[in-house]
Amino acid sequence: MPFVSAGQIIASLEYLRDHTHPFLIAILAAARAGVVVGEGDEDTVAFGGTNETALLKEFSSPVGRPDEAPLYVPFGNAQNKSRWRNEKKYAGSSLQQQRKQRPTVLVQHSDDNKRWRFVPGFEAAITARPKWFAGDLPISLVPIGVWFYRQREITGLAELAELVRTDFKVPQSLIDAGVFTSDVPPVLDSIPLADNAITDGDLFALLQQPPAKPMAEAVPTVTETPASHAQEWTSLAADALDDMDGLRGADRAARRALAALQAGMHVVLTGAPGTGKTSLAKVLFDRVGLPYTIAPATDQWTTFETIGGYFPQPGAGENLDFMPGIVVSAIEEERCLVIDELNRADIDKAFGELFTLLSGSPVSLPYRKRDGDSFKKLRIVWDAGTSDADVHEYVVPPWWRIIGTMNDADKASLKRLSLAFVRRFAFVPLEVPGQADYTAIITEAAAELPAGDVFDAVRDRLVALFATDAGGFKSIGFPIGPAIPLAMLRHTAAQIALTPDAVADALTSEVLTLYLVPQLQGRPDLHTKVLSLVQPHIGADEVAAFAHNLAVWTGFAQQ
Repeated sequence: MPFVSAGQIIASLEYLRDHTHPFLIAILAAARAGVVVGEGDEDTVAFGGTNETALLKEFSSPVGRPDEAPLYVPFGNAQNKSRWRNEKKYAGSSLQQQRKQRPTVLVQHSDDNKRWRFVPGFEAAITARPKWFAGDLPISLVPIGVWFYRQREITGLAELAELVRTDFKVPQSLIDAGVFTSDVPPVLDSIPLADNAITDGDLFALLQQPPAKPMAEAVPTVTETPASHAQEWTSLAADALDDMDGLRGADRAARRALAALQAGMHVVLTGAPGTGKTSLAKVLFDRVGLPYTIAPATDQWTTFETIGGYFPQPGAGENLDFMPGIVVSAIEEERCLVIDELNRADIDKAFGELFTLLSGSPVSLPYRKRDGDSFKKLRIVWDAGTSDADVHEYVVPPWWRIIGTMNDADKASLKRLSLAFVRRFAFVPLEVPGQADYTAIITEAAAELPAGDVFDAVRDRLVALFATDAGGFKSIGFPIGPAIPLAMLRHTAAQIALTPDAVADALTSEVLTLYLVPQLQGRPDLHTKVLSLVQPHIGADEVAAFAHNLAVWTGFAQQ
């Protein structure tokens, strides 16, 4: 009996790369685990990362796999990363996050995160937004079968679709809805079967290189936009922001930022300390499926850090070559860019020629890049296709964006943003959550930590100071985001464990001194107001020490 051939494996991996999404692993693993369509908790079934890992270990962990990352993920575009994944991290983080981001397909038990159910009508949710859930519909089960059953004797390719349907209990409703098909892709049908199964050595060697384009296709002369990146910002629906990884109260800012990104603008998220500006930037890129790099700005930035410059190359003696900076590297690697605390840098000094690029025009750089024994001129362009063999082009993908963050609290003491820079960005304020959301954030986080009378007392005082609209820091015009009181909660729990006889007054004063007071650096105008707010929550014995530490940071001088 015949086996699938190496050519069919290559073509199948290409198909899975170009036409599917990694979330298919969750769908297949859930169906295989017996997860059913249900209305409530009583219909949930035990399922989770262990099932997804078991699937990958059984079907996608070939001989020769690296010990530290033994799982090979064939679905979707790898975004220039290795397809090999760590078995403890991939299902437990990446796939788990994907499941939580898609509650219209799979939803957890309300109290048990190890039990799941398919949502009634999940087939329609997939067909409404196929690229977000599965890929290009209908997805042929045959390439999945070629990869999964690559060393099994078969009678023909059509048999592989039936094997997948049977082994993975693929719901008939997904076939009927057009999510899956048993049809054999023509490119596979045109490749003959093999007399023998592919050897472990040949298979592992095949996996060391990205699958090549089929011979029948023209090889492009310019770099193509990866399939997963072809989902432009305009294709991201608003409901993709319904669940933002616990970012409460950020809905308005998220939708404003998304509108600006869809309009082709770059974005700066502004707001009080701890409001989740960087987290929101990550959510926006994650939801559209774009890779990104996070870079913290500093006042030492010049165009060397952002654009690049000449630098000695390892192993090249004293020879210099162009080394891309943060922005050019992000373009070259096809990764968007998050710049934290953007206004810590002198923007005019740091961005230089990039102002022209951000306005949509190409830029010629005053450097040359080594190419063998010669050097090429450097240009950053939005459209590839130069005919000049002496030019090396960095091509900016149409979806490439910068999202910066800027802390409102200390913006006056940092670098001024020039108008040339400002007009190229949309500045989106991320407000401190409203009282109800803020209180929920603190109380839900506290519920995950050891409870006790002292801990509960500190928690309640933090709610009063940070979350309430009247009588808290908001009332004096100094709102603080949730990240800071959440750090205080963790510190409180740790300190109680170290010091069992700790008291609430001293602990409240301690965490406020360690985490809040430094935020008031150079703000003598707020000294008296903050002290007045805090005093009732820390007890008379703590007031003098707290006031002294506060004055050190605010610069307040007692008259």
